[in-house]
Amino acid sequence: SSESVFPLTVVRDGPNVEAQVADSEKMLSHAVIYATATEVPVSPLTRVDMNISTGINRAIKEKRITSVIIGWNGESSARQRIFGGVLDQLLEQTAEMIMVSKIEEKISTNEHVILAIPPFASLEPGFVDAVRNIKILVHQMGTDLKVIGVTERLQILKGIISKAEPTVKTEYIEIPNWLKLIEKLDDLLDTKSFFILLSAREGTISWRPGLDRLPGLIANRFPKNNFMTIFPSEMISKQGDSDFNVVQCINESAITIGSEPVHEHKKLIQEMLTKKFDSDETVKASLLNHLLDNSLDYTPEIIPGICIFDTHTELVKDTCVLIAINTAGIKIPKTSGPIHILLLVINPDSLGSDLHFNRLNEVARIFKNPAVIPLLKNARSSVEVLNAMRDASSSDRKKKN
Repeated sequence: SSESVFPLTVVRDGPNVEAQVADSEKMLSHAVIYATATEVPVSPLTRVDMNISTGINRAIKEKRITSVIIGWNGESSARQRIFGGVLDQLLEQTAEMIMVSKIEEKISTNEHVILAIPPFASLEPGFVDAVRNIKILVHQMGTDLKVIGVTERLQILKGIISKAEPTVKTEYIEIPNWLKLIEKLDDLLDTKSFFILLSAREGTISWRPGLDRLPGLIANRFPKNNFMTIFPSEMISKQGDSDFNVVQCINESAITIGSEPVHEHKKLIQEMLTKKFDSDETVKASLLNHLLDNSLDYTPEIIPGICIFDTHTELVKDTCVLIAINTAGIKIPKTSGPIHILLLVINPDSLGSDLHFNRLNEVARIFKNPAVIPLLKNARSSVEVLNAMRDASSSDRKKKN
């Protein structure tokens, strides 16, 4: 799909809402950086609401989101119908496909995907789309699919599933009735299994009371397995930033080139800020704290050898991109090795979160271009860096057009 992924965080409204929003946006900025490696458009969202599920639902409607992926820790209580307060409310408020994920290990460690489909699930409006998403996942994992279904519906399932793209190796396993599912899972599931339960919302054609209890039962019975519950859809663009050009935010004072090893990245960032904001010690100190604080809990490394520190603040009026290139390497905690290209992205607070993330995404994409990295690493002057950046930016714009 060419559609955007929308990382979403919802902050509950209250006295310390501004601090919570700041923490959430710090997390989202790293989601943007990580996602650039997948070449997928990313549009992070922050919402403030008195009710978390309402905030999620509002974002779904505003952005016309069709698929929601949300985590679950596997815990529930007698008072909670399926998953817990937020998730149960979300299921009641929405009609879009919801994928509730309990991920215990890296998906790449799974050797097969087991999908259980209850009777009459194929009659749900979103069944085919849910199957397609599952087959895409199986295809990308490079594994096979085992489908469990009741005997009387298995032939119907075969006909529908085989027509959905992409093609994956599929085995069909029959059970005489739905009550035999757990018994069959005891035989089939091992630690290398990714189990997917196709469920249904209450009141839909394939819903039955036992479905509500199954996620909790499976989570307790198979606690170490990756497990996803999918609720198919019951339903019969991203705003751009065309005026933004990375190169226009960079001049010679924004570029630092060195050949001696750097063992303290904080001092290097101070030097970079001094070149740009020479006269204002207060601004420099504040920007330094913002940039370092935003990466306390996350690695700022976007690909091996390249790091981005970012912030958006009222201390600047225009977007600033500062570059440090070091052939010997910069030592930065939590990175995979020496860093040769260090970037600072500072956006004005007036942009708002959406455009901040858009611009951060744009910078990350330009600098991870395999064609431009060696040119930057070998640059011996600011002019060479700017020329390499212009070529990369021009190539990127042609690609997008």
